Amino acid sequence: MLRRWIPFLLLLLCLCLPCLAMTEPVITDADATSWIVGKNPDAYTPYRMLDGDETTAFQFSLKTTPLGQAYITFSLSQPSDVRTLWIKNGFWCITDGKDQYTRNSRVRAMTVDFLYSGAYDYTDAQQVTLPDDKVRSDWTRIDLGSHQNVVSVRFLIRDIYAGSKYKNDVCISEVRFSGSASTSSSGTLYGTAISNLATRTGPGTEYADGGTYSMKGKSVRVLSRAWDERNEIWWVQCEIPYQGTTRVLWTGYKRFDSQSLPLESIPVESPGSVAIPNAGPGNVNAPGPQSSGNAWQNAYRQFFVSGQYQSALHCAAADSSWQTAFAERETAYDSIALCDLDRNGIPELLIETIYGLEQADVFTWNGSSIVHLGTMSDDNFFQEFFVFTDARYPGIYTAMGGPAMSIDCYTIQNGRLVRAHIAATRVDAEGTETVGLQIFRSDQTLYTLLYDKFVQGSDASLPQPWFSRSHLNSDADWSVFFASSSV
Repeated sequence: MLRRWIPFLLLLLCLCLPCLAMTEPVITDADATSWIVGKNPDAYTPYRMLDGDETTAFQFSLKTTPLGQAYITFSLSQPSDVRTLWIKNGFWCITDGKDQYTRNSRVRAMTVDFLYSGAYDYTDAQQVTLPDDKVRSDWTRIDLGSHQNVVSVRFLIRDIYAGSKYKNDVCISEVRFSGSASTSSSGTLYGTAISNLATRTGPGTEYADGGTYSMKGKSVRVLSRAWDERNEIWWVQCEIPYQGTTRVLWTGYKRFDSQSLPLESIPVESPGSVAIPNAGPGNVNAPGPQSSGNAWQNAYRQFFVSGQYQSALHCAAADSSWQTAFAERETAYDSIALCDLDRNGIPELLIETIYGLEQADVFTWNGSSIVHLGTMSDDNFFQEFFVFTDARYPGIYTAMGGPAMSIDCYTIQNGRLVRAHIAATRVDAEGTETVGLQIFRSDQTLYTLLYDKFVQGSDASLPQPWFSRSHLNSDADWSVFFASSSV
């Protein structure tokens, strides 16, 4: 009897071993000297820094706890290596059209110290100054130096940026730690710019000028690197926030702090996957017909045309009845689309696998192979796929039919497809849909976008284009399809 379980136990052990080896810090609890208690007693607790929702915030009042007396402590799940603080400072929320970040106070300066395994006192105190990031395009990254076997991290708030209305209310939206200086807890790569970033559309001076951006001292997301033989230097491809959107451009590696961004940590760009020389800024974010030779484009085309996706889907599906249904012609895929869910410059490939948009499988190109991320599906049928032009709300939004329309958002987190249920239209006592909208996030801007789209019917979103398989018989049609990745 025991022998029957040996293969299962061995598999379980193999799955557990990577977890046992992990030393990345995971925060299990947050506490503070005090916090504001309102009508909802949980609205501003320290947990709000850990809930994954940037529109909620921990808040304390200077009337209760003056500067120099306000402590915040973060407990880790196990002794961990801590090197980088990732923080969304202030209150990242818009209420009734009013920006709560500037209306409330946020941290300017604080002392950070550490409690090590087996110790009784916090030590290795250091002073940290946070920028007043009113653009709020991404996390602020602070290099804390290397600290091993840490069980708790503590902040002592010493100075603030005063809010325009609530000068005594000090807010922090999210906090994370990581064990490396260049990658966040989600594996995303960042570097600190030591000068403003002069950019090009490709890794070399022969490419078009992409403009110069005031990013000195700021944390910048870095995607890849490429060697410039002509000038014998390394270039890096990075994401630069600009007027509420993100531009993907190239700049010299010398413009980054090598301590925060070691060269060897940056993946090398695949040959033939960079921009076309002198293509112009208009081709920065949206690969068009000129760049159809990009590695991910060729990979997706071969994957789709050769039918490799069929075996990938069959391996991913555990339900044999689903595999049978997929093999039947009347229930096979009908449409495909591209959308950059994680906004890393490489769009994901979506394949409709059940007729009527009832299910869509999501694939991505990891630089060497096609990876199946998961399935967008529900008991009800999809009425619409769409994406918002507002850069704060990435991902594909789905409106699903039924007694009441429900609205979900699919994004990529830690290499997995994640579904969040964010809204629904209201129903009356008889179960009939009524005009109205319920939203399950405290986010006024998102509420307005959804209300405009589904109640007012205004053009609040950019529809996600779907292409029929019959449209992909020629190179010209594939070029048009690839151009849709700009969404």
